[in-house]
Amino acid sequence: REGVGIGSYRAGLKFGAIYRMSPIYSLITFLADHAKELKIVYKQPEDEIAGINMALGASMAGARSMVASSGGGFALMVEGLSLAGIMELPLVIDLGMRPGPATGMPTWTEQGELQFVIHAGHGEFPRIVLAPSDAKEAYELTVDAFNLADRYQIPVFVLTDKYIDETQWCVPISDFKKEVVIDRGKIVQESELPDDGSYVRYRLDVPDGISPRSLPGTKNGVYFSNSYEHDERGHVMEASSGRVAMVNKRMKKFEAIQKDIHAPNIYGDEEAEITFVSWGSSRGPVIDAMEMLRKKGKKTRLVHFTWLYPFPCELVSKLLASSTRIIYVEQNATGQLADLIRQHTGIRIQEKILKYDGRPFFPEEIVERIGTL
Repeated sequence: REGVGIGSYRAGLKFGAIYRMSPIYSLITFLADHAKELKIVYKQPEDEIAGINMALGASMAGARSMVASSGGGFALMVEGLSLAGIMELPLVIDLGMRPGPATGMPTWTEQGELQFVIHAGHGEFPRIVLAPSDAKEAYELTVDAFNLADRYQIPVFVLTDKYIDETQWCVPISDFKKEVVIDRGKIVQESELPDDGSYVRYRLDVPDGISPRSLPGTKNGVYFSNSYEHDERGHVMEASSGRVAMVNKRMKKFEAIQKDIHAPNIYGDEEAEITFVSWGSSRGPVIDAMEMLRKKGKKTRLVHFTWLYPFPCELVSKLLASSTRIIYVEQNATGQLADLIRQHTGIRIQEKILKYDGRPFFPEEIVERIGTL
């Protein structure tokens, strides 16, 4: 969890509003304990609804902002998520998964909310979902999340779980000292704005769907923004043609995002008899299981996802098309990433090792389960 906190700071975090809920306590303590030293504002909101709306206000004012929660808390943020979608505000959301439904098992781990974050919100709008597998990736992907949120003016999820959030990791300090490039996206300066009051915040004539935004206080950069569908100036609008044009503008971002998509990471033998597929914290146990299988003379490889949405369709189709035997490993009851793979590529993974008792995977049980599939 400190990896997320350090990544947030290095990425330029200025405002965080987080209601206490396991398993994100350690992020709260990191930000609260070091707020003055790191020159950030950490706010303890009265609930998750207040938290996300505070963060959206800070984002609109130009501050890099984030919220964090687990599934139950994020459920309360969903209306705010949709508000970010229509106002086109950047926001980073750290979601630490635990077993549900409802309060579920708050002190155990699971990967049950991938489909939730992909489909959360009313209406349709772009978002990005990233999922680290260890502390180093938590740091790196959090930095990426802030840049992507600003670049595309959308919410970006860092999807973790109890196992990642509250496990002690050994990471070389040099990994946290690498140069960080901060990309604030299309923020217009005063010199770029017309002085006749003709600035429009939600321009439609942008090929990538990303309209240049001004920050409050920028001369000639005033605009309207609220929760309603709007025209280019941000005024409430209900015309059918205008509605279609504005939706199309926002959805263009999906195509623009394609250039930033990370390919899945590949581990193991290129000519493998077994190909594992996983995401998030399942990576470590699978790699250990692969080493145990190697000693038994079996060649294996792992296709592991850190970028989950928008889904890298073509890349995955090529990676899995030549596989002889695919085994899916995931901590939920339904195989949520397997369903996503089938939806976007048509590849149906028949063999699945699923675990949803709240405990993380152990390499030995993966090896054992292979023989029973």
